[in-house]
Order: sequence, then C-alpha cells, then structure tokens
Amino acid sequence: MEAIYTRQSVEKKDSISIDYQIEQCKQKLLTDDYAVYTDKGYSGKNTNRPDFEKLTDDIKKHKITRIIVYKLDRISRSILDFANMLDMFKEYHIELTICVEQFDTSTPMGKTMLNMIMVFAELERETIQQRVTANYYERGRLGMYMGGRAPYGFKKIETSLNGKKTYTFEEVPEQVEVLKSIYEMYTEPNTSLGTISRYLNKKGIRAAEGGNWDTCKLSRIMHSPAYVQADAHVYLYYKSKGCVISNDIDDFAGINGCYLYGKRKASDRKYTNMENHVLSLALHKGIIDSKTFLRCQHKLSGNKRIANAGKSKYSWLSGKLKCGYCGSSITTTTQYNGVYYLGCTGKKLRQDCNGVQKTLKVPEIESIVEKQIISVCNKRKELKKSVVQKPSNNQDIDAQLKVIDYKIDNLLKSIEDGIIPDTVIKRTQQRINELEQEKKRLLEANQRRAAESMDDSEVFRIISIAENWNSLDLDAKKDIVSLMIDSVSITDDSLEIAWKKAFNDL
Repeated sequence: MEAIYTRQSVEKKDSISIDYQIEQCKQKLLTDDYAVYTDKGYSGKNTNRPDFEKLTDDIKKHKITRIIVYKLDRISRSILDFANMLDMFKEYHIELTICVEQFDTSTPMGKTMLNMIMVFAELERETIQQRVTANYYERGRLGMYMGGRAPYGFKKIETSLNGKKTYTFEEVPEQVEVLKSIYEMYTEPNTSLGTISRYLNKKGIRAAEGGNWDTCKLSRIMHSPAYVQADAHVYLYYKSKGCVISNDIDDFAGINGCYLYGKRKASDRKYTNMENHVLSLALHKGIIDSKTFLRCQHKLSGNKRIANAGKSKYSWLSGKLKCGYCGSSITTTTQYNGVYYLGCTGKKLRQDCNGVQKTLKVPEIESIVEKQIISVCNKRKELKKSVVQKPSNNQDIDAQLKVIDYKIDNLLKSIEDGIIPDTVIKRTQQRINELEQEKKRLLEANQRRAAESMDDSEVFRIISIAENWNSLDLDAKKDIVSLMIDSVSITDDSLEIAWKKAFNDL
C-alpha cells in the first residue's frame, strides 16, 4: 500500500493547505491502494505527531511500500530527524517520493540526493554531540550536579549557580556517621570490605534504600571522591591516575568533595582505569579527610592486586607466590588427603619452565613465611626502642614550598607595582613559570612518597595485629601479607621474600 503524508502547522492565507497537498501527491500515485495520513496544527521541528507516529507503526507492520509527500519539510524541518527516518525507510524497503523537489529514492538522482542528505545529517549529529559534550564538561568544571542519584550519606537539594538551576548535596546525619565508621574501620589492616559488610548487616544498619550491605556497595562508596575533603594530595593522586583535573591545584583547599565522570570503556574493569576521566570540585563539602581517604585508596589498590593475582580460598599467600626460575605465579594445583599442593603456572599452562622440582605443600610454605613475618615484626619493635625517629622529609618539602610561594608572591607584587622594568618582565614571567614547575615537582614527589610509604603508627598497627596471627581469619591474614610483602619467590634451594618499603630494611 502507498501512503500520502501531509502536514500543516498553522492555517494561513499563504500556507499550503492539506487539500492541496493531497491533490498534488495523488498525481504521483502508482496504484489505487493508498492511505492518507494528516497532521494539522503540528510543527515540523520534531516527529512527535499523531498521524506520523501512526504511519511509522504501519511501516513497521509492513503495510506500507511507498510514501509520497508534497515537500521535504512536510516530513521534518530537521535534517537529522529526516536522516533517521531514511534509515528506517531503508530498513523496511520504503520508497520515498517528494513532489516539488522531484526527489524519488527509486531513481539514481534521488539516491544521490539521499547520500548528500546523509552526509549533512552526520555532520549535524557530530556537531550536536560535540556541543552536548562541551556543555556537559563545562557544567562539571563549574561544580554543577552531573546527574544520577545522590550518593549514600547525601540528599539532593536544589540550588543555582551563575543563574542556572542545578543541585548540590546536603548531608544525612545518621548516614554520615555510618560513612565515617566505614572509612575508619577500613584503615585498620585486618579489616576487609567483607568484614565491614558483615558487621553492618549484623548491627541492622541498612544500606541505601533499605537494602543489605555487600562488598560491591562498599567498594563503590570507598572509591567515590564525592566524600573526600579534597586537598592538593587528592589532586596529585588523581593526576597520577591519568585524570583530567578541571580546577587548579590551588582550588583544592581541603573543603569540597569532587565529581569523577567520563565514559568508561567496555573492556575496563570498574574503578581500575580512571585515565582521561575528569575530576571536578563539587559545590558540596566533603566528609572524609584526605589522609584517611587516600589511605583507603591505596589499600583498595592492594586488594585488587591480590584479587587479580589469585582468588584462592586455600592460602593467605595467594597472589604473592612466584616461581624463582621463570617469574610466573605459583598457585594451588591439587589436593590430597586434605593437604593442598602448589605448582608453577609457567610449567602447568605454558610449559616453558621446568618449575620447582620438589613437592610444595601449602602448609609448609605458609609456616616458613609466617615465621619470617613474626621475626620482622619483632625486629621492627626492637628498632623502635633503640632508634630515635627521624623527622619526616615532608617537613623539608613543606619548607621548600613556602620559600617558592614567597618568591612567586614577591615577583608578582614587583610586576604589579611597576618595580620591574618592561625590558625584564618577560624574563621575570619565565622565572615565575620555573618556580611553578618546581612547586609542582615537589608536590608530586610528596604525593609519591605518601603513596609508597606508611607512617610509623600504621606500621605498628600492622605489627600489633600480626602478633595475634593464629587468631586471624584467612581474609585478615591476606590483608597483613598485602601490606607487608610484595612477593615470595621460590626455587628448589631457597625462599626469598620481597618486603614492602616500610619493612625492607629489616
């Protein structure tokens, strides 16, 4: 069946009437089997029109074979909408004839015009997409609400920024107390996300929308920068992850939370790859201090390395054991009479290594490493008694940063006061840029040091927990190992432990 489609937005003396459109379209009919679809009083700026929607339904029901309209703009005034319709027409093998423009998709000229329309439509699509994307990221840069539900601990409240309506977050007091407890508990080396979720559920504390807690919900909360009181250390942490930071480092004053947004690749595991994501300071105030937040981020990263290396439920050393010959992981392979045995994956899977020839039993390897852990903890305690704690290098860096800020302020003031001659202003500006780069280098070095080391109190919390080794469960022992040990390399003749920096000199 053929279809005639007509549209008239408003009836004026000089407008094309519905009746005239129908008469002109009838002259293009090839059969007497046709139907007329008419939308009177509807604009062509979009496709939200009753009879056009009915025509679309009939097309999808395979009732229509050909459509005739008086002019192209009767279908739509948007080339993008028209291109989308042409895609549908092509899918359902519909021919389109336009009376006035002599446009007929069944002819070579009509097909050429169709291709030209599609080119311009694609250009319009890309232009719109760029405009929407630019507006989205500009909203983020200004700290405006980026959409979605309010995170646990907050509720949305309406506000305005630069005369534009937006939303910000307001604390929910009872949930904020839970959040603070979650972060505080997670900083303890023997506490895992599973331990926290079990604790909260046992206490009858409900998650968002009244549900039970689980590790996924907790992980989402722990990774969210919405909660942090973002300072320069937070800025540098996300910078090191490859994030694009919307605000200057000077804006990170340890007060506001952040938004983290960007398109995630399908191949990326959640939270593990933040490269090219955008971090912006939000309007709301953060809840968790940056030191606690970053400590949790480093621990979460450690947990991922354990999970990625091996999820064995049979040893607290899973993910840490390496073959001393080929460097491949050593994992649980078999069980016999309740005892688990270990084998080199390079030998088992790739067959490119002879592996350790002697039998490796999980309890025996664990016993050796356990003794080393206890020995290192005892040495660390003795060292605490006999050695005066050295001052933190952070104090030196802070002093250098203050000197740099002082120099920059003096140079800027000299320029503003006209003290510096015009002939050397350019050199002065270069010097300011050099000082800014030096400041950035020092801040990054400070951040790396914080990421690579533990403070003394954290080291001794680990030691105090390790002293109760026999009372710890599998997850707690894994946590201790992840904080103390990088890897355990095994050969036929040796077992070598690569310790974390804080325990490396023992």
